[in-house]
This record gives sequence, structure tokens and C-alpha cells, in this order.
Amino acid sequence: MNKNEKIHRLYSPGLNKMLRFRVYLPAGYDGKKRFPVLYMHDGQNLDRPARWSRHSWEIPLTLEKMHLRLIVVGIDSDKDRSSTLCPFFVEKGDAEMDFATPYGDEYGSFLAEYVKPFIDFTYKTRPDYENTYMAGSSLGGLAAAYCSAAHPGIYSVVGVFSLAHWFVHDQFVDYIDRHLDEKASYFVSCGGKEGFDGLINESAAEYASLLNGRVADLFEKTYPRDRHSEESWARQFRDFVRLIKKRRKESKER
Repeated sequence: MNKNEKIHRLYSPGLNKMLRFRVYLPAGYDGKKRFPVLYMHDGQNLDRPARWSRHSWEIPLTLEKMHLRLIVVGIDSDKDRSSTLCPFFVEKGDAEMDFATPYGDEYGSFLAEYVKPFIDFTYKTRPDYENTYMAGSSLGGLAAAYCSAAHPGIYSVVGVFSLAHWFVHDQFVDYIDRHLDEKASYFVSCGGKEGFDGLINESAAEYASLLNGRVADLFEKTYPRDRHSEESWARQFRDFVRLIKKRRKESKER
């Protein structure tokens, strides 16, 4: 285990189960200086190879190389990942996404009302809007987009990697359009070799079009050689870090 990694578990009333999350502390963390916090979904893959891709996001290493000192909170996913991360009932007959009940709203509320207060109490954080961020990929990207809209004023920089939303298309588009946090900065990415019959690329493009001209800042990019994998998201994460740095610089200049 990474020596700067801490493991916690909290009970979620809405999900009726314990959720595990891991906290990565920046090098030199001594409990005195306060740091911004980045919340990420699929926490088990942030610094460990995912079983299916054999790659990780390499988050601690990338942050160290890019000289951005953050506390990273990764919420692990489990066998109920689809229903936990998705906030809407599935609209189309997609066998892979055909789960009984979506709990994404309860999950987002759990992060905002339980996990964030716990992190702010336990660690030396900067708990304000300008120093709190969120990111995720695929269904985790759906969760990040939804959490930003459902809980405006919490996450000032939001990373949506390889968004998957076609199976809840109408509900997602309507909700984001009506609840968009227009003060936030957004990173929206996808790979040129995602697969899924182009549905990931269409999801990302449509989401970016909803944001365009309505938010504080939008970074949208397709990475031609990238696939639907942690290896690709690790590379794209570097540009997400640059957006955080840009937001932090502009915030200090206001």
C-alpha cells in the first residue's frame, strides 16, 4: 500500500451499505498545512491496476510530477457499480446497463453530506468551493457530471472522462440543462478509439455542447489514439491537472 494512502469506510443510509474510500495524501503532509481535495470515482483504480485493463490512473505519481499538491479521495466501486453510479432509470434495452434500481442520487448525496464532512473533519483540507474538485470516467463520468449539477457550489472543477450516458439520454440531458453549475470549470474528454459504436464520443460531444457558453471554463478534447481504459485516462488526467491549476491561478487573481 502507498505509504500516503489511508483507507476508510462509512455507512451510507441511502445505499444501505458500507462504502470504502481511500485517501491519498500529498508528500510532506504533516497535518498542519491545508490542501485542496479532489474526489474521484472508482477509487480502487487510481493507484492500482484495474483488473480488466491492467493499468491505473497513476494519480499520486502524476500529481507529484506536475507539482500539484492535493488530497485525493477515491471512492471504491463494487459489484453494484452500475446502479450505484447511475442516477436515472435505464431508458433503452441495454443488457449491460439493465439494472433494477438506480442509486446515483443517493450516492451523490452521500458524498456531499457524509464523505466530504468526514474528510474535512479528519484531514487538513481547504473545504471551500474553489478548493474542491471531482472527476470520474465512463459511468464515473456520468456520476461526476450529475454530482456537479445536483450539488452546485461544492465542486468548482469537474472532470468528465469518456462519459457514458446514452442509456439514460433524455433524463440526463434534461437534468443537466436545468441544474448546471454555471460557476464551475469543466474538463470533458474522450478517446478516438473508445469503441461502443461511437456512443461514448457522442455522449461527450453532446455534454460539451450543453456546457459551451454557459460555464466558467470548458476544456473539451478528443485524444485520437486513446481507448476506453485507465491507461488513456492517466494521460488525459494531465490536462485536467492543468485546468485545476488555471482555475486556482484565476481564483487568486480575483
